[in-house]
Amino acid sequence: MQVVMKMKEQAERKCPNCGIDGSQHGHGKTKKGKPRYRCLECKCVYSFEKAKYSDEFKKSAIKLYLEGNSGRAVGRILGIGKNTIWDWLKVHNEKLPSLKENDVQLIEQDELYTYIKKRESGVPDDDGGAR
Repeated sequence: MQVVMKMKEQAERKCPNCGIDGSQHGHGKTKKGKPRYRCLECKCVYSFEKAKYSDEFKKSAIKLYLEGNSGRAVGRILGIGKNTIWDWLKVHNEKLPSLKENDVQLIEQDELYTYIKKRESGVPDDDGGAR
């Protein structure tokens, strides 16, 4: 029974790159010990077992990022890869509604931006340029 299940599993697996099934062989294991495969046609190396994270876990990672942590820091805190964080952020940003020009009513700038813009345009300071 177990042998039949294993054969059925292998028959359902296809290469994610070229889509051909049955043209793969074992190619070691991942860092987590899951089997890795290599397609004999396109030489692509892949693993079928993907890590599954709950929606709550993803939301907590996004929240940590939005609170000011970098993507790399969030990955270190939660013990996952930074590229996984970036993928989740891309999906999250795609779900947000897009802003139109008419939606923005107030723009806030700080003094440093105003000072730099004034210096670039060549407008003298209010005190006549004296320091």
